[in-house]
Amino acid sequence: MSTRHPPQRWAMVVAWAAFLSTLPSAVCRLLMLHGVLPGTADLQRLHAGEEGYVWGLSIVQVLAGVLALGLVQGWGERVGAVRIACYLPILLWGPLLLAAVAGYRQRRRG
Repeated sequence: MSTRHPPQRWAMVVAWAAFLSTLPSAVCRLLMLHGVLPGTADLQRLHAGEEGYVWGLSIVQVLAGVLALGLVQGWGERVGAVRIACYLPILLWGPLLLAAVAGYRQRRRG
């Protein structure tokens, strides 16, 4: 039988930082979508009709941050299997983003 220990102080700080790091780009994306930030008219035209996608992306991003908090919160201990299932797909994010960046770079180079 394993003994449960409270999370280390540094782990709490890192989990909160992981959560908080998801907020600025999600909020900025939504503000740009709705034209609140100056100079976003082109973005509004570019993403016309994609509001649901942008909102969904922002929500999923923030929920991924909430899952990081689950690593150091009591409620996270109770959803261990679900947490694993939720985190495994995020491992694909880095390689997929790299591939998307490569495609973008290739298009921009001509």
